[in-house]
Amino acid sequence: MLINKFLIIKMTQDGWVYAFSNPSMPGLIKLGSTLRRPEDRAKELFKTSIPTPFKIEMAKNVLNPTKREITIKYNLIIRLLFRII
Repeated sequence: MLINKFLIIKMTQDGWVYAFSNPSMPGLIKLGSTLRRPEDRAKELFKTSIPTPFKIEMAKNVLNPTKREITIKYNLIIRLLFRII
């Protein structure tokens, strides 16, 4: 029962889905999700030996951020595979 309660809480958490860019990687967008503020996530990524800080292009507060991130990435892959973009 404890596991079920944990899973229910985890699946209904609110968080953020974001898109970051970085001048050190032109033409690339990092899509992700976090339970913290997007600003904190961007600062955290800046510490990963990338010479320039990330810019927040988009951030949206959502329920189930991990599920939303996976859905967005899945839809992008499908569109790219079938050239629907």
